[in-house]
Amino acid sequence: ISRADAVMPSLDAGDEDGFKAMNCPDANLTFESLVDGLGAFRSEYKGQIWLEVFFCEGINTSESQVEMISRIIADIAPDIVINAAAYTAVDKAESEVALARRINADGPAHLAASCAELGVRLIHVSTDFVFDGTASTPYAPGASTAPLGEYGRSKLLGEQAVLQRLPTALIVRTAWVYSAFGANFVKTMLRLGSENSEVRVVADQFGSPTFAGHIATALLKLTQRFSETGELPWGNYNFCDAGPTTWHSFASRIMALGVEKGLLARAPIVHPIRSEDYPTPASRPARPIFSPQTSKC
Repeated sequence: ISRADAVMPSLDAGDEDGFKAMNCPDANLTFESLVDGLGAFRSEYKGQIWLEVFFCEGINTSESQVEMISRIIADIAPDIVINAAAYTAVDKAESEVALARRINADGPAHLAASCAELGVRLIHVSTDFVFDGTASTPYAPGASTAPLGEYGRSKLLGEQAVLQRLPTALIVRTAWVYSAFGANFVKTMLRLGSENSEVRVVADQFGSPTFAGHIATALLKLTQRFSETGELPWGNYNFCDAGPTTWHSFASRIMALGVEKGLLARAPIVHPIRSEDYPTPASRPARPIFSPQTSKC
């Protein structure tokens, strides 16, 4: 992300997603495909570019690609790099340990090293799976970590690698992310609801479902703060929407809203089950709930 000297439009707390503020009548939004895997999004406000977002996709952690990432950062000279890339197949990570660690640990390590060399600030997105979920009270950002599976371990290694190479980096942990894009719990439940009259969902795991657009808003607020003050908080932070709830309660709400919004013809019966009734290769934390006093960016 590159900031301009223009004054950013305010990102109000009531924004429904991370891009609502960009869609104001005075904003001129443009998209440009630069080279393979690299594009740019620009927002002009009152005749000035106030935000440029360059994004990369399809980049791995091979030596040539690591060099490419460093070259891209050097060429663009951004104010902030946001790393939202991750290996997120929780169960497959148990059998693809090397791949998960290459993407979730080695990749962020190389990125942080490049940012440190070039004097660029870094925001790295992480997960509630770095906790084991056994605490009796909500997790503060500084709480002890103890991941249960390879996915969580790979993400924790990534956090540690980032802060080791760039102590001024900002780690934003989040949880139970859903959106209209990619594979996530909401889309899975809507699919199952359209195919079945009854579904069984785990009712003894708690968490805070978090809309990806709200994460985007939080990250944009951080860039706004940096644009206005030149400062960015560093260290570990937890971010999630209000909660907590269980997968079962979340699923029940999804089905009800699916009917209300015309996405489902009828709501299936949602049966609560225990985690042991639905065995998976990876263990999930039972209550990885973030402390509300420290969970908002």
